[in-house]
Amino acid sequence: MIESLTRSHVPPKNILLNLLQQNPDTAVVSQDIRNERKRLRKERLGGKNPAEALLDMMEDSGHYGYCVVKNPDSNRMTKLFFTHFKGIELAQAFPEVLLIDCTYQINIYNMPLLHFTGVLLIGENFSIGFALLLAENTF
Repeated sequence: MIESLTRSHVPPKNILLNLLQQNPDTAVVSQDIRNERKRLRKERLGGKNPAEALLDMMEDSGHYGYCVVKNPDSNRMTKLFFTHFKGIELAQAFPEVLLIDCTYQINIYNMPLLHFTGVLLIGENFSIGFALLLAENTF
């Protein structure tokens, strides 16, 4: 049940409430849920770090293009640009308005996320690509 609810992006506290509703005598506590979610994530990544798993997913799908730069000393990813090929097609068809926005909220890579978007003639937005940067002033 924890796995199913985790895949549905249910927060841990709601998973616990759900478990308690189904079985009020359960011995499960919040820490058990966090431990199980951590185990499931590690299993899903297959022993790879999140960046390696992301690159493998994009490579395997055949729908993404990407460019990655790593620090030669530590082999740590310092820059990553990735795009879905459909986003590039749309950008080529509708190049008139392009928007760039940087999100500073912490993500699993601890890197700012730069989002490139375009605007269709009907006013709807589409994603062109994304860049994870080591710092705001690099690309």
